[in-house]
Amino acid sequence: MAKRRPKPEPELLEDDIDFEMEPFQDNSVPSGMLMPAPMMPQLTSSQTVQAQAAMAEVQIGAMLAIARPRNLDVARQRLLRSCRRPRFAEQARYSKPVGNRRIEGLSVRFAEEALRAWGNAKVQQLVIDDTEEARTVKVVGWDLESGTSLSTDVVVRKLIERSSAKGREVISERTNTHGEMVYLVRATDDEIENQVSSRVAKARRNIILQLLPADLRDECEEACVATSRRQDAQDPDAAKRKVLDSFDYLGVAVQRIEQWLGHSVSEITPKEVESLRALYQGLRDGEFTISDAIEEAEASRAKGKQGRQTQRGTLRRKPEQEPEQEPEPEQEPEQE
Repeated sequence: MAKRRPKPEPELLEDDIDFEMEPFQDNSVPSGMLMPAPMMPQLTSSQTVQAQAAMAEVQIGAMLAIARPRNLDVARQRLLRSCRRPRFAEQARYSKPVGNRRIEGLSVRFAEEALRAWGNAKVQQLVIDDTEEARTVKVVGWDLESGTSLSTDVVVRKLIERSSAKGREVISERTNTHGEMVYLVRATDDEIENQVSSRVAKARRNIILQLLPADLRDECEEACVATSRRQDAQDPDAAKRKVLDSFDYLGVAVQRIEQWLGHSVSEITPKEVESLRALYQGLRDGEFTISDAIEEAEASRAKGKQGRQTQRGTLRRKPEQEPEQEPEPEQEPEQE
């Protein structure tokens, strides 16, 4: 009698596999266990293959991390050693205008070095959506030892505003606050790629910095500032020339730098050299434009000037003094 063949199980297709990733969750796993695969919403076949390849890299990295765990003291010394290099210290910090003030922080260049020095960590990116209106890239960072993962979505719009519509596909137009015509046009492939690269780099930086201990970030930033100050003190004029030349490389003229400073470059102080260096790094990383920086600096100076004038006016107005009253004469007690 012929044996009955077992019924074959249905084949699992790539399109049937769902992935999901919860952003900024602590997904730590016990030591010695592999990390669970991240899950993402409904990917195409090619995107699914890319996601599977990315997870394979993470799983292999996790096994290597278990075999060769991170030495915290060695990683710290390795990163601080980089912060003592003058050229690296110049590129490790950036400055960004926000409102009427500037914020400073560790740059994309520092994050790249920190990822290498810290070890057993990985950052990946995957395009999860690409339509006519926008492209969405998911950026995921892993601490391969603890299994902690952090993620964020970078959305780049493919419709941008330009002051000129020459040779562009115009979607709409409007008049800005200065009374100038602004056109909403479709971005070119180069403009989209530049925006994606810039925003993904900043997303990677933010994730890497969150994977590092906060006290180590602060210690590295202080070390970079100290290194730059020692280098500048040896030859202040050379430091000034070097920072001005770096702006020229970005196409920023000296006149524009003077607008940002509010005075001539011949009057630059060592503190302003530090600020210019951080400003240059912010421009290089695509955090803002030089026009944005100048506008914010001028607004900040105008606000500070107005505050000082108000304070001087308050000091000039002396409070009215009440007339002194003569003391009443003492009355002698009546005698009986």
